[in-house]
Amino acid sequence: MLVAERDYKEETGTAVLEIFAKDAGPHGRVHYAAKPAVSADSPAVQDTIFETSETVLWFLAIDPDAAHETGEPLRWENKLTLTHERITLPGGKRRVELTVKPRGVIRWNTTGANPKEGTIYSGPIELPGDSEVTIYAYAGDSGVGAARSFAIPRADQVGPSIDKSRPARLRRKLDFRGSTDAFVALVEFDALQVTLANGVSLSVGEGSAAITTRFGSDAAIRAADLRRFIDAGREALQNPTADVVLRVEDLRFQSGHDLETFLEKHRLDAGSGEIEQ
Repeated sequence: MLVAERDYKEETGTAVLEIFAKDAGPHGRVHYAAKPAVSADSPAVQDTIFETSETVLWFLAIDPDAAHETGEPLRWENKLTLTHERITLPGGKRRVELTVKPRGVIRWNTTGANPKEGTIYSGPIELPGDSEVTIYAYAGDSGVGAARSFAIPRADQVGPSIDKSRPARLRRKLDFRGSTDAFVALVEFDALQVTLANGVSLSVGEGSAAITTRFGSDAAIRAADLRRFIDAGREALQNPTADVVLRVEDLRFQSGHDLETFLEKHRLDAGSGEIEQ
């Protein structure tokens, strides 16, 4: 059985899966359940494309013709997406709201100690004073966890705070439409040694003569990898100048300095929620 992620929607925590019943004969079926006790009596996957916001599912491939033995269930895990929103109150006081999608219990602290053992989040966090504060958060559900840290700028600071010496991530959807823009971006990513992750999409060609590839959200892609896919796509289409569209959502930089260089070159104003270090 093959379970592959085609897409992951951070705003809802919904995963789009592609599921195939391998080694289950021509009429193979896949059943699923939220518990390990999945069987032929469990609901069946009706199509190869399956959307779910469950945290954990078990899948089982069954051959209804009984020509193949039934194997062990496959445990699949979703992702938990932690986000924050900073709210400035009258008088300059700050409040931070944490959310996790699709679900989970959030714990947090501002000390940097193990956030798994932090305070359970039960509502907006009031930040004392006006200095920069980092909130360390951890969310867990059904054995799946996610950790993030959020740097909350000073009350009077405009824009996010970036440490030039530490690795940095830019979580922002960017489109590079057309071969020129796409290849300029790839050259820049290569020069800055940027890793692309979480929702990289690449299209080669147009209309009915097009090839589209989307990488899973856990894939770590480099510019050289994308060039190879572009070359292969153009060769398959027998069009060496086929147009290219590149979409990215998560850029990982070697340092905050490299991220600042990228933002300045593209004249981007990133919000505090879009930068992670």
